[in-house]
Amino acid sequence: MARRMRPWTKASIVTGCLALGLLTGCKQQAASTPAPPIPEVSIIVVAAQDVPDEPEFIGQTESSRPVEIRSQVTGILKAWFFKEGRDVKQGDRLYQIDPVPFHAAMLSVKAKVAQSEARLIQAKQNLARVKPLLAEQAVSTKDVDDAVAEGLAAKAALEGAKAELVKATFDLDNTLTIAPIDGMIERTRVYEGRLVSAPKLIC
Repeated sequence: MARRMRPWTKASIVTGCLALGLLTGCKQQAASTPAPPIPEVSIIVVAAQDVPDEPEFIGQTESSRPVEIRSQVTGILKAWFFKEGRDVKQGDRLYQIDPVPFHAAMLSVKAKVAQSEARLIQAKQNLARVKPLLAEQAVSTKDVDDAVAEGLAAKAALEGAKAELVKATFDLDNTLTIAPIDGMIERTRVYEGRLVSAPKLIC
């Protein structure tokens, strides 16, 4: 005679089979997954050493010997011969002011010097002529005094003309501005065609 099983007993058996089946499937799946590779570890050998201290700073540099370039004469700037921010040597040409009017002025003063020299020679000759005549009473003392005064005036005029010649020569020479020292030249303040006034700062 068959023995009946209770409904809850059958359910327990089915649940147990399902659990056993899931457990068996998990074990098979776990067995089929390959093992992860062993991680590689880098090795660094630590050694003591001196590290130089090289700090970086932001700042501005300034020349230990700044030199201002100023025009010594007034005229039209014809050319400049350097590149801004480059090194220049002492005696290098920097600026050229139109030399034509200054050259003409120098020639005019030279002519004035020659005239003064001729006048002085003439005054000396006149004095040399009237002095003997004074002893013979052929001329008056005033004539001799006038000849002496004329000689002194001619000499003074010659000295003044020579001074003007020095100034005219100086001006002509300074139409060309040269570098006074070795160094790096900065940005120019004037360009070709501009009227430069003395003593204006140009660089």
